[in-house]
Amino acid sequence: MSNRDSFASTPGNKAGNTYYFDATNDSQGRRSDANASWYSGSPHADAQHSTSSPLSGTQVAYQAVGEKAGAGRKQSTGLWGWCKRKPLLAILLLVLLIAAIGGIGGGVARSMMKDDDSSSQSNAATSDNNGSNSSGNKNGGNSPTGTTSGTSSSASPTSTPSAAAIVPLPAWNWADPKEKVMGVGLGNYLNIERWLDEDWFRSVAGDDVWDEWGLHQTLGPEKTKEVLEAHQASFIQESDFDQLVEYGLNTIRVPIPYWCLIPTQGNEPYVNVSQLDRLSSVMEWSHKRGLHVIIDLHAMPGSQSGDQASGHNTSNPLFFQPAYQTRSIQTVQTLINWIGNHPYKSVVSGVTPVNEPKAQFGFSSNDPDKLDVLRQFYAKTYSMLSKAKLPMIFHPSFYVGNALEYWTDFVTGKDPNMLIYSVHPYPGFFPSNSDVADVNDKVCTHARNSIGYPVPVLYGEWSAISGIDTKSFMKQYYSTQMSAWSWSAGGVFWTYKAVVTQNPVLANTGMQETMFSFKDLMDMGVIPKPAAPLSSNPGDYAALDFVQSFKTPACGPIPVSQIKWTNPATSGNSFSGRRRRDEIRAETPSWRRTSRQ
Repeated sequence: MSNRDSFASTPGNKAGNTYYFDATNDSQGRRSDANASWYSGSPHADAQHSTSSPLSGTQVAYQAVGEKAGAGRKQSTGLWGWCKRKPLLAILLLVLLIAAIGGIGGGVARSMMKDDDSSSQSNAATSDNNGSNSSGNKNGGNSPTGTTSGTSSSASPTSTPSAAAIVPLPAWNWADPKEKVMGVGLGNYLNIERWLDEDWFRSVAGDDVWDEWGLHQTLGPEKTKEVLEAHQASFIQESDFDQLVEYGLNTIRVPIPYWCLIPTQGNEPYVNVSQLDRLSSVMEWSHKRGLHVIIDLHAMPGSQSGDQASGHNTSNPLFFQPAYQTRSIQTVQTLINWIGNHPYKSVVSGVTPVNEPKAQFGFSSNDPDKLDVLRQFYAKTYSMLSKAKLPMIFHPSFYVGNALEYWTDFVTGKDPNMLIYSVHPYPGFFPSNSDVADVNDKVCTHARNSIGYPVPVLYGEWSAISGIDTKSFMKQYYSTQMSAWSWSAGGVFWTYKAVVTQNPVLANTGMQETMFSFKDLMDMGVIPKPAAPLSSNPGDYAALDFVQSFKTPACGPIPVSQIKWTNPATSGNSFSGRRRRDEIRAETPSWRRTSRQ
C-alpha cells in the first residue's frame, strides 16, 4: 500500500549478491537430480553462474595385478603356490577379509546401540520428508533458513529436501469463478514501510528518515543488515501461519524489493538482507499448510510511485525512464528464474510485476506518456510470465476516470487463468468516510462493476479502515467487503500486522491503524472464523461456501451464476456463457470509481 506524502532523500550506494537453486544442467556441468542444490551467483537475470562446479565423486578402480609365467619355470601348486604367484592380490584379499570380519562385528554392535534411539531417528526422518529442513523453521522462523555474509542474501535452506519428497500443491485455478482468494499481505516484512511500525522505524533510523533508501543510507551496510535481520526474525514467524489457516485464509501476498534480485546501481544505497531466505521460508510454511503465495514486486528500480512503499520517497520517480524499464524487466526475469528453480514453486499462484505504479500528475490527471510505458511494460511481463506458467496480477495505476474501461482493450483476448486485474480499494478512506450508507454503496459498486469483466478482478489490497471505529461496524464492514470481492476473484487484506504508534507522523492514529491490522482484528473478534479449518483442495470451493455464510452483507448474496469472465480460458477449467460488456453496462448504468483504485 502506498502513502501519498512525498519526501525527498539523499543517496548512497551498496550492492549485494543473491542465490539460486540449480535444478538443470548448465554450461559448467552442474547436475540436475533430486538432490540438486542451491548455489551463489550473480543476481543478473542473464548472468552466468559464477561459482565453481561441485566436486565430482572420486573414482577408484582396483586393477588386478597381472602375471607373467617364467619360461621353463616350475610353478607351485595349491593355495600357497597361488599366493606366491600373486602376492599383491593375495595381500589385498587378506586385508579385505579382515575388514569384512571387523565390519560384521562393528555392525552388530552399532545395531544394538541403534535400538535405543530408533524412535528419535524415525521422527527426524519424518520431519525431513515433510520439508522441515532448517533450525530456523524449528524455532518458528526466528532465523533465516540459510546463512548470509556481507550484503549477500542466501536463498538456500540449510538442507534442501529432495524434489521427490515435495508433493506439489495443485495450481490455483483463476479461470474457475467459484474459486475465491481469501488472503492477507505481509506488509513491512521484507519491504519496509515506516507507517506500519513507526515507533520501531524511528528508533532505528531516526525521526528524519522516511523510507528504506534513507534507512540504508543512514545506517550503512553492516548496521542495516543487523537491524533488518532482527526485524525479519521477530515480525513474522511460522506460528502466525497456523492462526491464518484457522481463520480460513488460503493465500499469502508477499511484497519484496528489487534489490534482493538484481544489483543496485549508481547512488542506490540498498543492502540485500535475507529477503529471499525469508521468502523461501514463507513458501515452505505455506506448502505445509496448503496455502498459495502471491509474490509482489513492491519496490522497483527508480521508484514506480515516489511513495515510501516503493523504497524511496521522492518527487522524481524514475521507473518509467528507459534505463529503469530495462532493469525492471531484468528484475521480473530474475524472479521468474528463481521461482522456476525453487523446490516449493507450486505454491506461487501469481506474480505482481510492479505494485501501484503511478502514471499520473499527482492524483488529478493522467500522464499519457507514462501510461503508454506502463502498457508496454505489462505487455512484456505478461508474455514473460505466461511463458513460465505464472499468472500475472497487475495494478491499473491510479487511473483518473474509469480504470476498468481504460484497461478493457488490454485484457481482452488474454487468458483469464494467466492475467488478473488487481484493484486496491479503500472505500471508507482516502479521505476518511463516516457515512455508513455511502461506504457500503462504494463497496457494492465495485462488486457490480467486476461482473462480466474479461478477466478475474482481484481486490489485492483492502482493509477495515473507515471513519467509523465501532467494533460492530468493523465486523459488518469486513463481511460486506469480503462478500463483495467474491463477486469476482476474492480479496487480500492489507495487512497482517500494523503496529499502533505513540507519536504518529506517517502512521494513522490509534484505532485507524488497528483497522489495517489483520492480526489485531482477529484478536478483537472482528474477523469471522470458520468452525473448522477450510479445505484447500481445488474444486471444494470451501472459501466460497464460508463467505456465503456471512450474515447479511450489504451488497446481498454473491451472484455465483453470473460470475463468468468474458474471455475464454485457454488453461485451467473452461466454461461457456460469455457475457458481452454492453450487457453488463446495461445492468449497471452507474459506473463509478472510488477515490482510490
